[in-house]
Amino acid sequence: MLETKRNFAADRAIIEAATEGPWTADGCYVEIPDDSYVGGRGPLAYGGVEGGPENATFIAAARTGWPAALDRIAELEAELSEVSAELATEISDYDRLQGILVDIVDKLQILAKKVNANGSEKVESTT
Repeated sequence: MLETKRNFAADRAIIEAATEGPWTADGCYVEIPDDSYVGGRGPLAYGGVEGGPENATFIAAARTGWPAALDRIAELEAELSEVSAELATEISDYDRLQGILVDIVDKLQILAKKVNANGSEKVESTT
């Protein structure tokens, strides 16, 4: 099966050129807001109805465009979930390391106080 990338900008242009929704399924017809129908017999999607050819294009494109959009959304949600999990791990590591660093700083401050308290003791040179 040949996989092609959807051109979402072109899909959006097709949607914008079609009659505004909402559209309602009525058997094998599609009713549009002005109470006319697209599809089936008569003028419908071809002539007689303003925007008929654009509506037919929209219907044809929507058959593959909508599933492609949903597939892409699913991919992006999966990527977002993966990145969110990685970020949660990084935050956890950061918090753990920050705790260790705080402990080290506390110990260094205690050590510095001890050194300052004994600061009068000087190491004699052996030379």
